[in-house]
Amino acid sequence: MRPKVYLMSGVSGGGKSTEAEKIAKYHGGMDYVYIFSADHFFIQPSGDYKFEPRLLPQAHAECLLKFTDIIFLRRNWERADCRAVIVDNTNLTVVEMAPYVALAMACGCEVEIVTVHCDPKVAASRNVHGVPPQAVERMDKTLRHRELPSFWRVTQRAVDTNPQSWLERVSTKFAGTQKS
Repeated sequence: MRPKVYLMSGVSGGGKSTEAEKIAKYHGGMDYVYIFSADHFFIQPSGDYKFEPRLLPQAHAECLLKFTDIIFLRRNWERADCRAVIVDNTNLTVVEMAPYVALAMACGCEVEIVTVHCDPKVAASRNVHGVPPQAVERMDKTLRHRELPSFWRVTQRAVDTNPQSWLERVSTKFAGTQKS
């Protein structure tokens, strides 16, 4: 059976990796799912994360190569326990997603694009790459104006990871119960 391919899409710090973990859990956990990310390139042998922007092209190339190894070369498909393959990168544009979609479609895999929306100010405050707030704003604008090619046979799902403030949670929880 072919694994389902998920392409995570969203701004830095928006919650893509958290959503990818939820998808992995849905499919039975990491024993059943492969997650590929350019971020993995920056994990040191000690386990520390050290992002180096100048190495980003190499990180993305390695991510695509690993994805290709699983999808295109059909390695491990015979494993009955390979249920999903997740690409956890920003994937803001069609150009960034195209190699993954093309390989998955050529191999007959179902593709779902999971677009994670988050307030750019919130995302900028929690991204681990040190991406400046103005750059996260530009990323968000790019994401919101993206149009997928009509010939892509993909499903799309949007996820909102905006945190709800304590006051909003309390107001929602007790709405209609307060006396005037």
